[in-house]
Amino acid sequence: KFSLLILLSVGVIFVVVAAWAYYITRVKVLNDANEKAELNLSRACDIVDGHLQIVEVSGYGLASMFMTSEEKHCPDGDYLSFRLEGDKIGTDKEVYDLIEQFVSANPHLWGAAMGFEPNVYPEYGEAGFAPFVRHADNTFVHFNLPDENNAYREDDWYAETKRMDKPRWSHPFVDVRGAIIACFCIPIHN
Repeated sequence: KFSLLILLSVGVIFVVVAAWAYYITRVKVLNDANEKAELNLSRACDIVDGHLQIVEVSGYGLASMFMTSEEKHCPDGDYLSFRLEGDKIGTDKEVYDLIEQFVSANPHLWGAAMGFEPNVYPEYGEAGFAPFVRHADNTFVHFNLPDENNAYREDDWYAETKRMDKPRWSHPFVDVRGAIIACFCIPIHN
């Protein structure tokens, strides 16, 4: 009986110690996993923020080409408003070339578009002119958004930016080619 009592006591002590060790190890592993996950998430957020900032700075760089010298000083500091000098920035080919150069010089960009109000480029009629250039393999694809059955002036990236009249990120959306994208949008006025 005495041996059974000792064996039972040792067994209970062993189970209690094993349960306690399991609990302590589990808490330690979970804490370490949470710390590692938070660190990885923080690093991922920093990487994404860096890419987003590069896209924003790139967009401002392109838009600054259309600003007058007075507007470049941004006196109120709230947001920048850009204005075209004259009715157009060039022929439609020159606009496509400008966007391609912009996308080519900015590897963080998948593509870029400029959406114009109707009759800025009268040859495109009421459907409008919204040249889009994107990377495709080792080349670029050019197309006019209205040619892809896209009423771009109703899309968030265009309509909300026009309504708010300040630079902003669009909500993510599926573009005319099926890609999920978000746009940094800057209104430009003439």
